[in-house]
Amino acid sequence: MSRTLRSRTYVSLPKEKILIEADMFDPPAPGQSLADDARPLNEALLLNVERIGLEVETVAPIHGPATSWTEAVRLMNRQ
Repeated sequence: MSRTLRSRTYVSLPKEKILIEADMFDPPAPGQSLADDARPLNEALLLNVERIGLEVETVAPIHGPATSWTEAVRLMNRQ
């Protein structure tokens, strides 16, 4: 894992099932796809949520609108 990936931070609010993160997932504009250079960060986010066993219903990116986790996963897997 690169140094860049190791330095990312996210916060889980387990009762609310919200994941707050910065730069690992930013929802694209309507009709657009995620940036290609975001793929390593997207993969790291997906793997860490799975590895830790977080129950996420909503992802709240610092740089974009809140998105359902289901939609975020769909977008990240379509890259």
